[in-house]
Amino acid sequence: IGPNPLVQELTKVTEGIDGLEHIYNDSKGMIDTVSFVCPDFNKINVTEIVGVAKDITLSASKLLQPEHVYPYYQALFHEVICTDVVQSIGSLIWFNVIVGFVMFPMLALIADVDLKKWVDHKRFLENRLPPDSDEDSFDSWDGDDPRFSSLTYKGPTLDYRHVGHHSEVHAHAAAPLAPPPHHQPPEGQWMLTDSLRERAAQAHGAMHQVAHLQHADVQGLARQIQG
Repeated sequence: IGPNPLVQELTKVTEGIDGLEHIYNDSKGMIDTVSFVCPDFNKINVTEIVGVAKDITLSASKLLQPEHVYPYYQALFHEVICTDVVQSIGSLIWFNVIVGFVMFPMLALIADVDLKKWVDHKRFLENRLPPDSDEDSFDSWDGDDPRFSSLTYKGPTLDYRHVGHHSEVHAHAAAPLAPPPHHQPPEGQWMLTDSLRERAAQAHGAMHQVAHLQHADVQGLARQIQG
């Protein structure tokens, strides 16, 4: 594998400190001469500074020995990278397989079914409503449609008039309502279906029968009063 690069750098630093110490010792006479001109120069203790630097490099070199570094290497690379990361990559592969081969096809099928239902719904509405209407026209219909003119009640009506102490009842037949002028139905009106036409006809017949019975009862009551 090779030596630790940090240990090699510390070795170079130690060699540089030793070289500075040798230069200082070789220049000791010159430094003493300069100290006569600049007395403060003697306050610099190069030997002490070199000793402190060597102690620091020695402590760092001990900390970088294999017996101190290997536990961190074991925890970081062997356990985290070689074990946890590999397991996570395996789980990621299975996740991609499930999503790509199971979930996406299911999503495509569901979307296809939903789109088909939506198309069928729109076709159903187009078949029920006129071309210019929409599915909300039923709620906005105001009842002004000439197609309902055939449902107008044409039976007898009752007219009560109070004359003195007696009640005179007149029954007359209402004239059928004239159909409204022909015009195009406003945009958005809904179309009557066959079932609605049938129910309207049944309601018309029932109303006619009820009015006929009421007319007969009122005529009998009028005869009793006149008698």
